[in-house]
Amino acid sequence: MRREKRTGTRGKPAGGEKKPAQSPQERAEAMIARLEARETHLVTAAEELDRLQGTLERLGSLEGLRERVAELCDAWSDVSLRGDTGQAWLTLVGAFDLKEHDSRVVALAEEMGAPVALRAQACRVLARLGGEEAVLSLARVLQSRSDAQVRVAAAEGLASLRDPSVRPLLESLLEEDLPRPVWSAVSETVDRLPRG
Repeated sequence: MRREKRTGTRGKPAGGEKKPAQSPQERAEAMIARLEARETHLVTAAEELDRLQGTLERLGSLEGLRERVAELCDAWSDVSLRGDTGQAWLTLVGAFDLKEHDSRVVALAEEMGAPVALRAQACRVLARLGGEEAVLSLARVLQSRSDAQVRVAAAEGLASLRDPSVRPLLESLLEEDLPRPVWSAVSETVDRLPRG
């Protein structure tokens, strides 16, 4: 005999109440709590916080979130930044423009033993943070014998920073025997740099 599932009005399970939608502030709090507890899907939580910034700014509650994110990033900066923790930390540092962590981002970008995806993301974050140290670090990564994916991310970061001081370095790299994706990224970067 087949059992019929009982439903309430409009086909919803009987006795089942739909949760009220969370406000942007409540969603931000839930994401911060997930990150603080280092639960699953840390990168997703960090990305959601980034997406909430515009809404929270319009609501006048972005500053409180920025403070919580800065405290969380401070706490995590002393732990081993690998896997989801490292990627979530980099996402937050870049999204919330936490320049006080630029030296740790530089260290991750240049750390040869770090996972390729983490180093590439660190290069992208350095480009977002900007500044002289970012330019110097990206140039060092590009010159290194790192994985091609990391070197491409470094070249793309230099392109977005548009610092003409790296033109001679890039032009000299074009004379070397580089892996095809790296050569293409360097060539595109040279094309995007202002003359001067």
